[in-house]
Amino acid sequence: MCRPKHVLPRLDVFNPQNERLLEIVHVWKTGKKRKNSILCVVGEPMQLFLEKVKKADRGDQYKMTDRWPLKDLKLVDGKNVNQECLAFELQFDKIYKWTAVSADEKNAFIRCLWKLNRRYLSSSIAFVSIPSCLLEEIRNTSTEAGDQAKHSAYQEMTPKETADMLKLMEEYEPIVNNSMAFAEKLSKDLQVLDEANLQAIISSEKQVTLLMGSIDEALEEVAKVEETLQVYNELLGSVKQQMDHIQQGNSLLHQIDSNHEKLMSEILFLTSNLDLSEKHRQVLSRGDLSSPSKVKACIAAAEALSSCMNVQIQPGYRKLQAIAEQLIMFETLKQNFENSFISHITSIFELQGNGQVPVRMQLACKLISPNHGPYHDDLLPYTPLMAWLKNANPILFHDLPKVYAWNLNRLYEREIKAFFELARMLLLGRTKEYERAKISGHSPGMSRSSVALRREVLQSLMYLTVCVMYLIVSKQMLEQVLRELQPLCIAEQRFIEKFFMLSQNAADQEGPGVSQFGPKQPTQLLSEIFSSLEPELRGFIDTCNKVQPFSCVQVLVTLNDYMFEMQGSSTASSSSFLNMVLSNVLLLAKNNFNKCIVSELQFIAHWSLFSHLSGAVRGFHTSC
Repeated sequence: MCRPKHVLPRLDVFNPQNERLLEIVHVWKTGKKRKNSILCVVGEPMQLFLEKVKKADRGDQYKMTDRWPLKDLKLVDGKNVNQECLAFELQFDKIYKWTAVSADEKNAFIRCLWKLNRRYLSSSIAFVSIPSCLLEEIRNTSTEAGDQAKHSAYQEMTPKETADMLKLMEEYEPIVNNSMAFAEKLSKDLQVLDEANLQAIISSEKQVTLLMGSIDEALEEVAKVEETLQVYNELLGSVKQQMDHIQQGNSLLHQIDSNHEKLMSEILFLTSNLDLSEKHRQVLSRGDLSSPSKVKACIAAAEALSSCMNVQIQPGYRKLQAIAEQLIMFETLKQNFENSFISHITSIFELQGNGQVPVRMQLACKLISPNHGPYHDDLLPYTPLMAWLKNANPILFHDLPKVYAWNLNRLYEREIKAFFELARMLLLGRTKEYERAKISGHSPGMSRSSVALRREVLQSLMYLTVCVMYLIVSKQMLEQVLRELQPLCIAEQRFIEKFFMLSQNAADQEGPGVSQFGPKQPTQLLSEIFSSLEPELRGFIDTCNKVQPFSCVQVLVTLNDYMFEMQGSSTASSSSFLNMVLSNVLLLAKNNFNKCIVSELQFIAHWSLFSHLSGAVRGFHTSC
């Protein structure tokens, strides 16, 4: 592989500039990651340069990355005088630190710079920390080169060269003589011309004097023009200063106008958004909710107050006295109206909770569930105010569902108790004749005759018919109870979801941490309101089982069918609470059914010692 000194010219790195490569050294920057470069000393026809060349990442191409004129080189520092060192420094406008690959290349490079400095740059480059042996070698080389140049400049001619020179001089001697004569003639002609020129100068002295006078006058005029221009320049300078002052004043005026516009816009924004009308202030101060028209006025005033309090203003504005007083007034109105509204709505809850069971439920001959539609209609106009309270004071708002549940629980407890008492009374009243049949068909003793046994079989068949009729009646009563309870629970669930904004979507939109109630709050609230529903329903089912033990089968089937019917209906989402109650009661029915089956199996095992027919009839008769 050939050295880069021979490769670079061949690869046309310097040829486009007609440069000649004098010396190279392989280096990298001292103190940094090793990335090899080549410092090249090159010469052009009129100037010397130091160039840095790098090899391309791909291929064998070389490219020049930096270039410095050698005349700008100020200092060459060899870094160490006593021992060989690969590092050296070159100082141009700044210091470049390099490390050579080998000491020979470094010494050759410094030697080349020394020679060029002595020959072309008049020793303008300073060399420091150069080893003495290298300096001595450079001086000896320079002395030998000078002696050789002197000896080569004067050498004795050989005889042949002397003969040729004499022959040449004899051949051209006539021409040389003629040229000498021509030179003498030319000298005489020049003297004649000089005399003529001198005479012409003397004759034109007057014209020169006039010309000089004109030049002096022109110089005076130029001085006057310069003075005038100086005055104009000073005037223009003062005008420029005045224009600068005017421009600065205009910019200040523009800034003042801009600030004034911004101030006016902010004032208009604050006055328009923080202004609550006198009518709304009076409505909120009174907090009168005694009539529908006054409720609407309170809703409008509360919404206006909410819009004023929700205006986004900069923190610095709150320090202004007028805005601070306005915000304090808003907060005072809000607190007063909150107290008035909570007191009013709580009184409505208490009034509804103290209500009595409707007379139509007590005197009716059939099951009629209580209707709370009028109660809901009385409260629904306050829904916008509930939404306002939820946004204004969530803590106070979240206490209202508990107050409502506590008051309405008392009313529902009385109504549900009366409802199930009527259901039990109707169930027992319609089965009085079945009770008499049960007494007449009581199981006879074990020692009767065959005639008595036939009579007992006939009575058992009659009792079986009565039991079937009773099961039908109990099924009808249970279905009627469930049909009456479903609209009651659905209406109450829809009301609290709308009035207290407790639907699933609303709970999701509030997000975590905003409300203390989770997505199950409607069901939990209904559990507090209808706390007596599940115990009363369990008691009604126990009544059915006491009257007829086999009714547990009919109860289980009826509850299961009714739940499937509810899940497939359009009101499935609005009857989640009733589904939960029926699920719990269904578990009770399943337990009762299991107990009944276990008792019957024990009874059959007890009577298996007797005859097959007699045991079967007596077993069924006794269980009924």
